[in-house]
Amino acid sequence: MMLSQSFPALAVGNTEGHWQKEEGAWTFINPQGEKQKGWIVSEGAWYLLKEDSGILQSGWWKSPSGKWFFFHTAHDGSFGRLCTGWQWIDGYCYYFEDQDSAHLGELLTAGAKDGYSVDEDGRWVENGKPVYEQGKGLLSKEDGQQVAGVSRSIPEVLGVNRSSSGGSGRSSEGSSGRSSGSGSDSVSNSTNSQQPSTEKQKEDAEKKAREEKEKEEQEKKEQEEQEKKEVFSVLEREHSGLVNLGFDKYIVLSFKEGRPEDYKVEVDGTDITEALTPIDTAGKLWKWESTVVSPKNLTISKKDGGEEKEILSLNAGEAKAAPASSFESSGDLSLVIKGKVTKEELNYPSVQAGRERTKESRTTFDLSEQEEKGIPITYYFKAFPVDFKGENNGKPIKYELLAETEEQKKWFDGIDSISSLSEGSIYGLGNKNASLQFTKEAVHKTRHGELGVVNIPAGQENLRSKGWYKVKIHSSYDDSTLTIPLELVSQDKLVLQQAPESSTPKQGETIRFMAEVPGRMYLSEFGEPSSKLVLKKPDGSSQKLEYLKDFYYYDGALLLYGKRKDEEGSLLTDQAGQYVLTVKLNGYGKIKQRFEVFAGEAKEEQDEKEEKARQKDGEKDRGSFDAISHATSREVLTKKKPDLSDLPKLGEGEDKYLALSYDLLSNALLLREMGISNPDADLVAARFLRSRGEKYFLPEEGEKFYDFTTYFAAYKDKAAKGGETLSLAEFLTTAEALSRTPSSFYRILEDGSLSKELRTEYLTGKKAPKFNGGVAQPGENIVLEIEKTEDREYLKEGEIKLYLEKQSYNNKIRPDFIEITEEEGKIVISPKAFKGKAEGKHTLILVRKGYQTLELPLSFEEAVEKLPEEKTEDNKEKTEEKKEEKKEEKTEEKKEEKIEVKKEEKTEDNKEKTEEKKEEKPEEKKEEEKSEKKETVAEEKKQEETDNSSDVSRGEKENKKPVGKEKPEKKKIIDSSSKPTVKKKKHHKRDVMELSFPGEDEEVVDSYLRSLTGISVNRIPYTETLSSSLKEKEYYLERDSEDRRSTVLLSPESFTKATNIISMKAEGQSMALKAYTDEQA
Repeated sequence: MMLSQSFPALAVGNTEGHWQKEEGAWTFINPQGEKQKGWIVSEGAWYLLKEDSGILQSGWWKSPSGKWFFFHTAHDGSFGRLCTGWQWIDGYCYYFEDQDSAHLGELLTAGAKDGYSVDEDGRWVENGKPVYEQGKGLLSKEDGQQVAGVSRSIPEVLGVNRSSSGGSGRSSEGSSGRSSGSGSDSVSNSTNSQQPSTEKQKEDAEKKAREEKEKEEQEKKEQEEQEKKEVFSVLEREHSGLVNLGFDKYIVLSFKEGRPEDYKVEVDGTDITEALTPIDTAGKLWKWESTVVSPKNLTISKKDGGEEKEILSLNAGEAKAAPASSFESSGDLSLVIKGKVTKEELNYPSVQAGRERTKESRTTFDLSEQEEKGIPITYYFKAFPVDFKGENNGKPIKYELLAETEEQKKWFDGIDSISSLSEGSIYGLGNKNASLQFTKEAVHKTRHGELGVVNIPAGQENLRSKGWYKVKIHSSYDDSTLTIPLELVSQDKLVLQQAPESSTPKQGETIRFMAEVPGRMYLSEFGEPSSKLVLKKPDGSSQKLEYLKDFYYYDGALLLYGKRKDEEGSLLTDQAGQYVLTVKLNGYGKIKQRFEVFAGEAKEEQDEKEEKARQKDGEKDRGSFDAISHATSREVLTKKKPDLSDLPKLGEGEDKYLALSYDLLSNALLLREMGISNPDADLVAARFLRSRGEKYFLPEEGEKFYDFTTYFAAYKDKAAKGGETLSLAEFLTTAEALSRTPSSFYRILEDGSLSKELRTEYLTGKKAPKFNGGVAQPGENIVLEIEKTEDREYLKEGEIKLYLEKQSYNNKIRPDFIEITEEEGKIVISPKAFKGKAEGKHTLILVRKGYQTLELPLSFEEAVEKLPEEKTEDNKEKTEEKKEEKKEEKTEEKKEEKIEVKKEEKTEDNKEKTEEKKEEKPEEKKEEEKSEKKETVAEEKKQEETDNSSDVSRGEKENKKPVGKEKPEKKKIIDSSSKPTVKKKKHHKRDVMELSFPGEDEEVVDSYLRSLTGISVNRIPYTETLSSSLKEKEYYLERDSEDRRSTVLLSPESFTKATNIISMKAEGQSMALKAYTDEQA
């Protein structure tokens, strides 16, 4: 099994040690006298040492992730070297990735490179057939030539060390060489001069090699015998083992079934079960941060202490030190890196429940999620002419969207918001309108197919200037977004006039056109990459023109060069006759200019000033323009979240500080190392691996940043000595804090997307306390209350500042609009603080020195949901039963009345009596409804009194049967005679609240808990977790010895000293329980 067979992004140093030949095979011995295994590099070339024997790999090799590589087989000084670029092997030509990246050396299959295509086996093909030249290139097996000397080393990169052992590192500076002399088979990476080997040294080396080989064979034999005895197997070994991230080591466990708490997990005799943390949301993959450099064995046994065990050998470790079960916790560590981000990412942060996000919701990855394919939508639009106000005589901007499938139609019907972003600047925030007004025309048949039309009124804010825009259309159908282009063009026309001095241009002469637009002095648009000029020649052929080489804008004129400004200097106007020049400038409509070129020899002088200006312009970065993504019609896919394709291309984007959870990053890199593909993890890992420059980390609730690169160096130094590894907590005892730190950052979220821009105070300081409330009816005060009494000091007078929507002077809430009482732990906000907008959703920002900045959601709602609703489910059922009874009684009365009417004679008196009876019925109905309401209110009061008299209670359903017709009794899942109980207990060294069902049938409880769809405590929703180590607002379903779900463990932070309401929703039965803390009980 190999977990480390992939490449880092950069190579930075050589492996210390020397090469040694054993029975005709090459191995590498590190400074500890051990055989090096895994990847090593020297003088820019990679080599691979086999994991089982340490022997140098040659020929074809397939990695655990399924990628093919090839290592030189020729003994010409390159034996064992990783092949890159185009290579002939056994008569076929293959391409191996040659860029220094994570994919270096990978075989290209079913693709194209440098204009050549390869088939699914990687062979170069022409006309669909592989090109074969017998005897050409390397052999797939090594040849018999003499071995030449080589020097080899291993690279590392901050964040990912792909070496499969801990013995790698940098060599000292200086030259490295191979020992000479026929009596030596050893090559050493050393700056010392080489000494000829002696017979005694040779004998010693051979003896040592034999002993090591015997030892390896014995260990292998013992391992095979042990595996034969093993019947008990719970791990998927392909994805289990020791993984080295360079700055940390982890043991990864992939469970076939069950979870860690079902077993006892040990490393070299130390129980690490409770120190395991999840990698994925399903609870299949778990990790343990290794506290020692070289752990030897992982042992898993049944929790009940049975004799059956599974033993996993860890990378041939030696167990030099008994490991600690875990490091001293450094808390929720944050890592800050500098990465490239796009303008679109800066303008469109991740949004959840209508609010821009500030932090990740989890640090695990959902491996059940597949790469989002999206819904294909074909769009049509035309460049839209606008005046100086951005309008066009009342006409709207129009998009036509093809909607022929049911899914496309549902997506169109679900369109609920549209936004726009200008493309005028390469970097920074653009002109954005996050909420454009729009209307829709229903899908209808046209000659182009079934189309839905979106109309956007012109002249809206930040959508008035000419140029290109990105328009994002969001649909509530699947919460996805369609990104399409828009071009606004000026109603003013570009005018080109051939200058008199260029009236009779000869072949190869420069032609001068005066370029004018009303009100414009200088037309910089000629130099923009989005502008397009095409020249049609007399023979009908067309050529796209290139700025600075084929044309140039200078001194108010467009200069069309008859002779190209390149090394070849080929003629552009090489034909005599009529030409047509088509010009499409960014923000202007397309125009055509006709002119004639005459036969003859070009005679013109060079304008030195113009040439200097042209060369100076050539040094500027003009950016790029993707014509495909700006097409007026094409098919694109909707997207729910970003992926790797959304990251900036190399050399593009803007440098920004990005903060991310250390645990989130570790999980992403571990999945990457194990070859498990997940789009979210891939994006998180890519952001880190593509980062450059300084890297900082911040301990939980810390106020000072520390240099991560310095920690990385210290970690490697201690690892080289063996024994215990360096923990961050240990490093902090001597580390110096940084004086210069970022002032703002963007948070990397669990799907790799970015939060909005945040000040550093969102990271530094203590965690702010949790608040309840924040919802009010329009016109009422909004009240927020701190959950825990001990946190009320946070509201100390004069220490806290409150802002609405964003942290700025104009958004600070006036003191006379708020009331803060530290004693009660309350914040009361007047509707006046919202400046006439006391409706809908808002965001409150709390800033206090020494604490992390906190954002809280506020909202004004017409009707506030009341907690007792769920508690009175039984009362509602009683009311429904009573209504059913009365309804049936009325039906019987009406039947009797009809019979009586039929028996009576049809006289006027009888008719009058019938009318009187009909008039009496509405009055009787009103009286019955009043009586019914009174009875319901009385029942609710009685139920509430019953609830208040017990610690935990539920309304009991009555078994009344309706009169006249027997109603089947509703099946109960949980018997009402039992009373669930809630109590505080210790679990994994922390307080949790335990909800149990004493006296209830175990199978019924298990069935009910299996069908749970949600739990909330005091209206605060909880999320189910597969780890019994509860985090905030999580619940865990605990099992009994028969593997039945029996109790619910809840994190305690949402419980108060007042009455607590636990709402449980399940298929078939929902309950609202009233619970108290131990102090009340």
